[in-house]
Amino acid sequence: MKKGLLFLVIFISAATSFFPEQFYTSIIGGLSLSHLFIGGFLLFFFNYNIRNFASSDWKIINSLLFLCLFGLLSAIWSPYPLIAAIFGIKLFFISNVFITVIILLKKQKLELKDIIKMAKIVIVLTIVGQIVGLILGVNVYGEENTSAGLSDNVSAIAGQLLFVTPLILLSKNNKFQKLFLFLIFIAILLTLRRSSLISFFLIIIIIFLYNFFSKKTNIKAKFKSLFSIVGAGILISVIFISTNIGSSFLNRVDELDPSQEGTASGRYNFQGGGIDYVLDRDFIPNIMGEGMGYSLIVNIENGFIPIGMHSDFLDIIIGLGFLGLIGFLLFYYRVFKISKRYTPGTPNFNSGIALLVALGSISLFSGGFFNINTIPGYIALAYIYADAKYNLKNSTLRKINVSK
Repeated sequence: MKKGLLFLVIFISAATSFFPEQFYTSIIGGLSLSHLFIGGFLLFFFNYNIRNFASSDWKIINSLLFLCLFGLLSAIWSPYPLIAAIFGIKLFFISNVFITVIILLKKQKLELKDIIKMAKIVIVLTIVGQIVGLILGVNVYGEENTSAGLSDNVSAIAGQLLFVTPLILLSKNNKFQKLFLFLIFIAILLTLRRSSLISFFLIIIIIFLYNFFSKKTNIKAKFKSLFSIVGAGILISVIFISTNIGSSFLNRVDELDPSQEGTASGRYNFQGGGIDYVLDRDFIPNIMGEGMGYSLIVNIENGFIPIGMHSDFLDIIIGLGFLGLIGFLLFYYRVFKISKRYTPGTPNFNSGIALLVALGSISLFSGGFFNINTIPGYIALAYIYADAKYNLKNSTLRKINVSK
């Protein structure tokens, strides 16, 4: 029952390529269907977790819970209290999904094969949706041979593909990994989302470099990984050079270059304004923030449309001040600390590093580390943590010291 509901959450998360834009945008006083969905499932997961409470398991995400409570509290002084409330509720929802996965793993009601199956669901549903979009001619950014399925929410599609990567890296089957990583690359490329694809490349490169230069990696494994990364690089280069969609993506990358008057779709302008605002405001607002959602006010005052900063770091420091930023950075540190417990080259290590890169890149360049499409990444983190603490059945673990 619990596993079935968890699969349903993943299914709905993955089906963003089929849902219309209205599923994510405001329909009732700022609430959307996705918010109502989150609220309904939150009631179930919270009830289940309270009855199976283990305080030690909550410690790994107490920084997220701090942000959740601080965000909810900031609704009192935020000019957009609903934005602040939704921020807190989403974080609480993700935290509860995280704890539910740990409990199910600990009770052996969920196994690694189930988690890999979740990853397949996300990827297959997304690609099927994109194929349908290609057939019907539903393109993105006005470019031919592109697709984000039937949804206009391109960032949600690319983001969920990026955050399913840590789940794929948990697999012990190298052929499976390579096949599905290639599918993720193609699927993100079809969306033309620069931040997600560049982040995906960063994941692959950082994992390769970390493992290649690690003293714990043997020579044979180093040359094998070098051969793989060179082969992948050649294949990707051919795709970029010889295909229309590759050229379209490279043209969008050129727009990131300030020397060619690129502004990254205006990000450089309004993020610069956000940084200036933080540097110029008074001491107390810099400590406590001015409420989640205040970024919209900053952009309006700077002559931009009322949107967030496309950067979780800026949105949090503006909305929750340096107290919120410390909580945010503490969560990153804990993800890194868990990953470091594993031997470089093991699936758990690679998955943890992938999640760290995905969270860092989306928080810097896009925003939305708390959105529903990131749930696969948090499930990967739950497995890595539970595997270290409870030495799970069919573990990918290579013995480590879990007493730290």
